[in-house]
Amino acid sequence: MIEFSDKAELFNFKVNGKKYSIPKAKCMPYSLVKKWRGLSNIDDEEEKNNKALEIQEEIFKTYCPKLLEDVTIGTFEKIVSAWYEDSGITLGES
Repeated sequence: MIEFSDKAELFNFKVNGKKYSIPKAKCMPYSLVKKWRGLSNIDDEEEKNNKALEIQEEIFKTYCPKLLEDVTIGTFEKIVSAWYEDSGITLGES
């Protein structure tokens, strides 16, 4: 019998002394990954960037609900970039 586990590898970080954790990108629920993959079907760059930000916000609100209340957009962008790097993905990948 093959057994599967959904135990997530975590990206841990700290902002203003508060600790946060979210699953690495490869450990995200399929429903979120599916939304992310849909970005490749959007031709307009502004629309694609806005949709990507919506998905990122949804991910971080799900796992770190208070984070977006406490950070600037600049800090949020740095956190997302670090999360991508830690997850081993680059922009344009899913």
